[in-house]
Amino acid sequence: MLFLQFWIDKDRYAVPAGQVVEVVPLVAFKRIPRAPDYVRGLINYRGRPVPVVDLCTLSFRRPCERRLSTRIILAHYPPSPTDNKLIGLVAEKVLEVIRLEERDFLHPGIQLDEAPFLKGVHADGDMVQWIAVDKLLPEELIGILFAEERSSSSEAP
Repeated sequence: MLFLQFWIDKDRYAVPAGQVVEVVPLVAFKRIPRAPDYVRGLINYRGRPVPVVDLCTLSFRRPCERRLSTRIILAHYPPSPTDNKLIGLVAEKVLEVIRLEERDFLHPGIQLDEAPFLKGVHADGDMVQWIAVDKLLPEELIGILFAEERSSSSEAP
């Protein structure tokens, strides 16, 4: 199984490559007023707005550093190619794909209610931890970021 590897602060993380649609450069965001600080805003991806979450702010309460290897990972949300929703994930050092099997990831022995998106870890010198994309956002935020369009009878602003 292939995983896209990236860094959040000084630690390695990965998401299954099958959930990734594309990796794009860090571009300008349309900010969303009153959104949580880890929601960077919206980007225009091929003519459609996509919400973007900063994984560094979500995890360590500081924005990802702006560097050449800081990217936006566009992923299916939930992780299903049959669903039309996308989410952007800002991460640092988005540089390589690694091959691991699901069985290579072991339970870390710690489970935080505030971080249900953290799955198993694989130790290969440094550790790499699996990020569950479908567990990144609290339910109430999912309803806000992926709200269905209002009925066509209502006027657009």
